[in-house]
Amino acid sequence: MTTRSAILLRAHPPALRTLFFVEMWERFSYYGMRALLTLFMVAPIAAGGLGFTTADAALLYGNYTMAVYLLAIPGG
Repeated sequence: MTTRSAILLRAHPPALRTLFFVEMWERFSYYGMRALLTLFMVAPIAAGGLGFTTADAALLYGNYTMAVYLLAIPGG
């Protein structure tokens, strides 16, 4: 690494690294939940799921997605 590259790397505020990792793991958990939520809801109760119909699971999934984006408005 050249001296100029090292200086540019250190030019970022130290808190930026923390902010990046917090945002990265928040997005990881959000997209992970989106990927698994509907599958969990439609799985039979005997298999450890909730046993919802596909229509009910889709409705709840839509409400979850709506709440995530709308609650960011008052929450900042």
